[in-house]
Amino acid sequence: MSTRLPSEDALDLGRHPARVIMAVVWPSFLAALAAEFVFFALIDPAELPLLGFAGPLPRAVVYTAGFFAFWALCALSSALTLYFLDGAPRLVADAE
Repeated sequence: MSTRLPSEDALDLGRHPARVIMAVVWPSFLAALAAEFVFFALIDPAELPLLGFAGPLPRAVVYTAGFFAFWALCALSSALTLYFLDGAPRLVADAE
């Protein structure tokens, strides 16, 4: 007898690849926005050469590169969360 968790159907995104992509991309986009707001509220892009970066870069380039770097890190985090949650119902069912 297999015990189904209430959230097991919510984790079954395999039938809709677009839902899987959006389950990773959208939350990571929102988290990257928040991270960029906080990071650049505390650090001025004009001061980044003092932190070890070579040459003054235009602010727009630094903001853009920072956003995509934060987005990549947050997407990795979201993808790993989805990957580990996908195995959770099977592990609970196997334990019983």
